[in-house]
Amino acid sequence: MTELEQEQHESQDRSGGGGELQAALAALERFMARARRRLLIIVGTFLTLVMVAFFAGERFLEELLAVQPRLSSLVFLSPAEALVSQFKLALGLAAIGTYPVFLWQIWQLVRDRARGGSRMIYWVVPLASLLFAGGAAFAFFLVLPTTLAFFLSFASPELEAMISTSSFVNFVLYLTLPFGFLFQFPVIVYFMARVGLLSPGFLAHNRRYAILLVFILAAFLTPGTDPFSQLLLAIPMVVLYEVGHLVARLAWRRRRRAEVAQG
Repeated sequence: MTELEQEQHESQDRSGGGGELQAALAALERFMARARRRLLIIVGTFLTLVMVAFFAGERFLEELLAVQPRLSSLVFLSPAEALVSQFKLALGLAAIGTYPVFLWQIWQLVRDRARGGSRMIYWVVPLASLLFAGGAAFAFFLVLPTTLAFFLSFASPELEAMISTSSFVNFVLYLTLPFGFLFQFPVIVYFMARVGLLSPGFLAHNRRYAILLVFILAAFLTPGTDPFSQLLLAIPMVVLYEVGHLVARLAWRRRRRAEVAQG
């Protein structure tokens, strides 16, 4: 017996005695208890990964520096800056590692009430996790080295690059994490089209406005002000928009077939 069936069974017992309000409050209390349990799992996973990433942060920082050979060392300008930067880097790594667990726990919380959709968990969580990791990897291995090379090209014998640890960690996190979240766009579009909130015709009709918005968002999301890094962010977003349009057409067709089958 699932958690939802158990709630319905207990609610029927209570409603038979005239306690419909009490049954509703009891069901809400059980839902909140399950939500707290899921939240504790997410928070526990996140904190565990923070500790692991914190002690491995120095080595990972060396790997970050190896991405751009022209950047051989960093400096810190205050006594606590190096420690705070390492902790901030650990938070970013833990957020990436916790993301699949977050998706799984949220789905486990609502799956009993998602009629006919419980099987989607087997492809939604892996796909969303792969897209998130793919977006972060794209930013880390392609966008980050080229963007750093662009900025460091302004160095000269009279102008030496002395980048602080805090500014470098902020630069890496603000560049990689947005890519990970932006790569979730096809999954979000699929669900919105599947429930009828978004149609492929709407995406096709507003393509030109979406592309304009993409370049505006790229200008705000990139840590630098150079047009090259903004273009590197905008191009994948445009590609994701087109992929989202194809995904919306697929979801819309399935929704139409389901409506025809139900009569």
